[in-house]
Amino acid sequence: MEFSAENHNKDREHDEESFSYAAQIVNSYVLPMSMNAAIQLDVFEIMAKAGPDAKLSPNEIVAQLPTKNPEAPSMLDRLLRGAWNARIRIPREGPEVQPCFQHRNDEPHHFGKLVMNNILDAYKGFVQHLNQVIVDIGGGLGVSLRFITSKYPSIKGINFDLPHVIQHAPPIPGVEHVAGDMFQNVPKGDAIFMKFILHDWSDDDCLKLLKNCYKAIPDEGKIVVVDCMLPDVPNTSSGGERNEPNKN
Repeated sequence: MEFSAENHNKDREHDEESFSYAAQIVNSYVLPMSMNAAIQLDVFEIMAKAGPDAKLSPNEIVAQLPTKNPEAPSMLDRLLRGAWNARIRIPREGPEVQPCFQHRNDEPHHFGKLVMNNILDAYKGFVQHLNQVIVDIGGGLGVSLRFITSKYPSIKGINFDLPHVIQHAPPIPGVEHVAGDMFQNVPKGDAIFMKFILHDWSDDDCLKLLKNCYKAIPDEGKIVVVDCMLPDVPNTSSGGERNEPNKN
């Protein structure tokens, strides 16, 4: 039994390490795209002109940008947090980029599978919804619900997304594909699942969406959110380079 437990722990550690590296690979496009946007908008130039000891807020930087988007300060704040976590510094001669991870030749390719396996391994709340309906908001082609209903066959799933997405969704046993706009209304169910959705939207949009979700579930219903979180203080340690899955 001790040998089996030891092997199980080693397998779990290997899976979590693989998940961490896969997350880095999948999200590796975010940094160059963010930096390209910042360079095109002269964000780094504005910061450099303010002087080495200046501390500009996102609002102060946005005031010098050619935009009237009310969400711009919040968006810029997230961009700069990402730059800091990626160890980008802004010297006078321009930004210097230090890679936040090293490429490995044995990176896993099925990131979505790793994510859902981690979720189903860590989160046991789906057991409370056997013989009930779970609605996946922004579920794409229904991959998440396919994993959930495969592990819990008595759960019925509703995969909800925009019409042009749903039209390409393949048939999945126990899952109904429904097209619509989540900011208008969402299908009714006993629980709502959202994976990597809320971080894409402003606080006002998130509030509107969550209100629609609240209307769609019963009093004892549940909203399960899986998403990225920014730390209050950027983590610049080497351990912070990898986004370990939070199982709390």
